[in-house]
Amino acid sequence: MSGVGNGGFYTASPAYAQSVATMFLGYVGINSTDADKIHEQLIHTPLDKIMEANRIVQLKTGLVSFVPVVEPERPGVTRILDDYPANLVKRGRARDLPMIVGVTSVECQFFKQRIEYLDMLGIIDDNSIAILPPNITYSVSESEALRLSKITIDEYFEGGATVDKFIKYCTNSFFTYPAFKLAEWTASVGTSAVYMYQFDFDSEFNAVKFGKMLTYPGGGAHVEDQTFVLRVNSLMDPDEKSFPPRTRDDLMKYWMTTFFVNFMRCSHPICDHKSEWPATDAKQLNYQLIKEPMLINNNINLTGELRAEFDFQDQLFKMAQ
Repeated sequence: MSGVGNGGFYTASPAYAQSVATMFLGYVGINSTDADKIHEQLIHTPLDKIMEANRIVQLKTGLVSFVPVVEPERPGVTRILDDYPANLVKRGRARDLPMIVGVTSVECQFFKQRIEYLDMLGIIDDNSIAILPPNITYSVSESEALRLSKITIDEYFEGGATVDKFIKYCTNSFFTYPAFKLAEWTASVGTSAVYMYQFDFDSEFNAVKFGKMLTYPGGGAHVEDQTFVLRVNSLMDPDEKSFPPRTRDDLMKYWMTTFFVNFMRCSHPICDHKSEWPATDAKQLNYQLIKEPMLINNNINLTGELRAEFDFQDQLFKMAQ
């Protein structure tokens, strides 16, 4: 689902990890560089001080702060992450495992309040490099990052920067492009199939809009697809029932749950009608557009605006190599 795999909002770079570690330790008042001494001081640091330092670091680093990091070889130590996830996928790591990859249509609407609170437009205006995905920022020189950031700003902020334009950029750069790129890599090297979907359902009761007090046209913000797979009955009114399905939302809950249950059972979202959801082709990048419940045969190729944005991001990453 959203953000799984080759996410554009984080990097496994050791340089990034060092930067965040230094920032965090500074806020909790630890200036040692010895790992054992740092650990000893951390376990005796009050929890509220650690949580406050964590809060500040998260505000300064974007969507996520602490992420897996590529580990160097050390005698007698088994590494958990021995290379960047993108490199591992391209080399065929886990290519024998079937995969379902999903993304929503307007992912970054979920983060609109955070984008406004952090004043992302002001941050980018002060330092244009801030617009780049971290996995580009920490892989090129500062001068190259400045050049790539100008290309990106010219592409997405034509006519002036706005929050809506940044949300569109954020959705494509941090979520949509990485999801489709993961599907492309997997389809290219894998011996098992990968199935792609985009969730764009305008629900009658939108848990994300209600819970975060957001307003935006339609549906499809970050985690909205998950709310129809992990929609627990405890969130419903005491007298409310969702089965048998009575509303469009009930049907979508049944529909999305069925896809994932099927995938666990037969390694395909639709066990009995597999031809109606074909595996993703590395060139066509076909995906299932989920706009209405119970509509199966809606598998389309990546075209138009989505293809243009995919190609732009693809070129941007190639220039960063």
